[in-house]
Amino acid sequence: MKRTMKSALLLGALLAMATYAVGASNPQIVRLPNGAVQFVATTQSTPTPYDDNSSEPLIYGNLATKDPKGLYWGWGFYGVVGPKSQMGFEEWDATAFTPTANATVTKVTVAVGYVNSTNTFDILMSLNADKNGAPGKALKTWKITFPNGQPAEPGCCTVKSKEGSIQVSANTQYWIVMSTESDSDIFAGWNLNDSDEIDTGPVAEYFGQQWNVFSTQVPAFAVYGH
Repeated sequence: MKRTMKSALLLGALLAMATYAVGASNPQIVRLPNGAVQFVATTQSTPTPYDDNSSEPLIYGNLATKDPKGLYWGWGFYGVVGPKSQMGFEEWDATAFTPTANATVTKVTVAVGYVNSTNTFDILMSLNADKNGAPGKALKTWKITFPNGQPAEPGCCTVKSKEGSIQVSANTQYWIVMSTESDSDIFAGWNLNDSDEIDTGPVAEYFGQQWNVFSTQVPAFAVYGH
């Protein structure tokens, strides 16, 4: 599917969600005619300040930590979509980073939020090796959950962090991957970074068959370690 078509689908889903939320008794919880529950951010919601408490040095990252009101672009994201979602297609996303020195990754932080689902409230995040310029074997996998559908898309600036101990080598490309489980019906969003809106970087997308790699604006994330 071309990016323009995907963007239209994502924008349409967000607009439909926002329209349906108007006048709801609880502005954050909406039930669609098909029974799906959607949790949405509203003008009444309070943004969560960024507080990652990262004591380890930064190996690589693009979170705009010097701008507490713009840690990432909260109104733009890549879809992370389960194969059984109402969107009608499966989508995983990944972005690459290359350490400048041998290191041990101890924490990965991503800007990711929930859009909708009926049964699934989690996605998978992994740190993967590179295979011929695309995501390869997962070196470590975590589950990211969205209790009560929070944080919700669109919004800023809550992040999700996971800890581990993964050895990475200097001048070697690795990937941070957002994926779903085989029975997932979730639609989540990995927000774009806004610390660099000019330079592009490697992004990979998977639509149930293979990874497609291209260069574009990368999503928001940070990798910490020592």
